[in-house]
Amino acid sequence: MLKVISHGGKVEKYSYFIFYEWVEIPFAGFSFDCNMQGEIKFNDLSPEALVHYGKCESGEYEVIYRGLQREDQSYFESKVAECYCGEPIVLELFTNECSHCHQHYNIAGQQLVKKELL
Repeated sequence: MLKVISHGGKVEKYSYFIFYEWVEIPFAGFSFDCNMQGEIKFNDLSPEALVHYGKCESGEYEVIYRGLQREDQSYFESKVAECYCGEPIVLELFTNECSHCHQHYNIAGQQLVKKELL
């Protein structure tokens, strides 16, 4: 078996944003990244985003303030192991090949084809 560098598995991430929705176009509008307390990092906004934020706040845009929103993201990361040649290899398919020495491994990290190391 190969030495595991990263076990992978399910990753869950959450992001937060302030949302302003167009009056005439439901579910469309402007979102501005923020923390879970709704505090926007204005230094991280592009100049265009700052202009849009100002127009949303001032009422120049016909939008409805929808407040703090949370977006949930979850996905699976594949296991990463160290090939016998020392290179990292992502174990995500039934058969995985090391790009350096061309050894083959299954998704569990078991060697499938024996080749001489270069």
